[in-house]
Amino acid sequence: MDDVIVFTSLSEQEIFEIGRLMAEEYAEDLKEKNILLKVSDDAVKHIIGENYDDKYGARPLRRSMQTNIEDVLSEMYIKNELKDGMMVMISVEDGTLKYECI
Repeated sequence: MDDVIVFTSLSEQEIFEIGRLMAEEYAEDLKEKNILLKVSDDAVKHIIGENYDDKYGARPLRRSMQTNIEDVLSEMYIKNELKDGMMVMISVEDGTLKYECI
């Protein structure tokens, strides 16, 4: 192996766009259960801010998005707090994520 691959750090905007795309993927998956998911830009930034590290790039972001969106919503669904036909909004309030089912 005599080729060197150089990876450049992602910008804050690029990381945000990746996080936004991941949130949109979760929203698409939930449409199958007739659940509407809205994730605020502040919530995406909050999730990114908790776990982003230049050293590892976007890799930890998927785990963080899964923990803060998919895992939480799955638990809410199991507990019947989130049901088919509902909308869930994820935002930030007082520095923490807020999950509101309507």
